[in-house]
Amino acid sequence: MARDEIWKQAIRDAITVPDYIGSAAAACAYDLMHGPSWSRIPGNDVTKFSDDDVALFRCDVEDECEPGDVITETYTGPVGDALRAFIEDLPSDGYVDTDAGDFSTSAPEAWEDDDGEVIEPSWECYRQVERRDIIQALFGATIAREFN
Repeated sequence: MARDEIWKQAIRDAITVPDYIGSAAAACAYDLMHGPSWSRIPGNDVTKFSDDDVALFRCDVEDECEPGDVITETYTGPVGDALRAFIEDLPSDGYVDTDAGDFSTSAPEAWEDDDGEVIEPSWECYRQVERRDIIQALFGATIAREFN
């Protein structure tokens, strides 16, 4: 795996993205690229939102409506709001050990070996990442540009 992909995979392995947030990110990216788009919120509960609940035309999601469902604009509605809230709770920065493929929100620290010698971390294998990098690893460049 290329070093560029290692840091992204380490972040994806460390941060759990709920399915509805992944769908919200895909829907918002679609809205930004092709929109505006419309979303059906099943039972007015955004946590039930899926990839099948977004369309370019309002009438396409109206056809799927059941009692209690709500139709809203994607980016400016509850779908976009859910994604914004999730992104707001992401770490503001972190460190990826590209040799081990591990992500941490703490800077690597020196440690003592068995002989009491202080070992400094090798910064060559670490990549410092910002929130924008974390967003990009999880949701792609379009969302990282828009939601940073």
